[in-house]
Amino acid sequence: MEEGTIGTDPLDADTDDDGLSDGDEVNTTGTDPLDADSDDDGLTDGDEVNTTGTDPLDADTDGDKLEDGLEVDTYGTDPNDKDTDDDGLNDGREVNTTGTDPLDSDSDDDGLTDGTEVETTGTDPLDADSDDDGLTDGDEVNTYGTDPQSADTDGDSLTDYEEVFDTGTDPTNADTDGDALSDGEEVDVYGTDPLDADSDDDALDDGEEVHTTDTDPLDADTDDDGLEDGEEVETWGTDPTNPDSDGDGLSDSEEVETYNTDPNDADTDDGGVNDGVEVLVDGTDPLDGSDDILDTTDTDGDGLTDKEETGVYGTDRLDADTDDDGVDDGDEVLAGTDPLDADTDDDGLTDGEEVNTTGTDPTDADTDADGLGDGDELVLGTDPLDE
Repeated sequence: MEEGTIGTDPLDADTDDDGLSDGDEVNTTGTDPLDADSDDDGLTDGDEVNTTGTDPLDADTDGDKLEDGLEVDTYGTDPNDKDTDDDGLNDGREVNTTGTDPLDSDSDDDGLTDGTEVETTGTDPLDADSDDDGLTDGDEVNTYGTDPQSADTDGDSLTDYEEVFDTGTDPTNADTDGDALSDGEEVDVYGTDPLDADSDDDALDDGEEVHTTDTDPLDADTDDDGLEDGEEVETWGTDPTNPDSDGDGLSDSEEVETYNTDPNDADTDDGGVNDGVEVLVDGTDPLDGSDDILDTTDTDGDGLTDKEETGVYGTDRLDADTDDDGVDDGDEVLAGTDPLDADTDDDGLTDGEEVNTTGTDPTDADTDADGLGDGDELVLGTDPLDE
């Protein structure tokens, strides 16, 4: 083809000064000998053929949505490799869409490739800790198995970081020790050990103590009667919240360990006088009904004999309600409240108010176990029977 025909300069072998002779452009590369950058990609045809190895007729040789010139001169990416950093995202997508570094497969250095974060985990490839829980996304996915998009994977009110580094609990199991209390409840509400199902080693799980027996999961002997809570529940059938389950004036442990009387029967020998009176007042045998000294005098009509009041309970035989709390002494003994203390559980409500008005437990300062005392709940206007 004549140079005059195509318009090239017959006196200049490289009319467009692109580094390729006019002949090579016409006969070999197919580029325009009158246009130094045939594909308008920012690279001369000669650079594309001789240096970068890109296609001088295709502005985006690798089809990654970045022109060859931008890849070479601006981003430093490989114009012949659509995913320069091999992270699973095309260079163009990293530059134009995700904002990640096309030269760094893990832009936020969290241990997950940008592609994995965008395509698989849904995490932010520009934020090493997408859920702000203190654990990197990579650690959550690759080490702990937690959800990198949820700061509290198991929903137990403890962040994944707290569980891994502070409490040592399982961040994928809301109840690590399987005691029916969530790890968060144990740490933040009850103060129990979330790694030990029985924090006080009394043979009752923490959850059982909180939800069933109403005992203190941090005190092996809630009622301080000398018998552990588990022993009372599982062996003797006594009330672990009442030191004198049958109200006879002898503690449960005294009955079991000293007198061999029945801690659930106020008159073990059925002789007509309760065990406490026999032991503490009359000196008779609480296991022999034939020696009982019967005296049913009840001057104040409170359900306790005068001997029981003066010799066992220390109450006033002339006053049916010794502590003036609205509950007669005999009823208090039967209920397990203290007839000498108007507010047995020290919750700010008298025993009478709890029994007759609020319906709360006069032996439990926090009847609904929500962390607020019954009296405080009434002041705040909340329901002391609903946690």
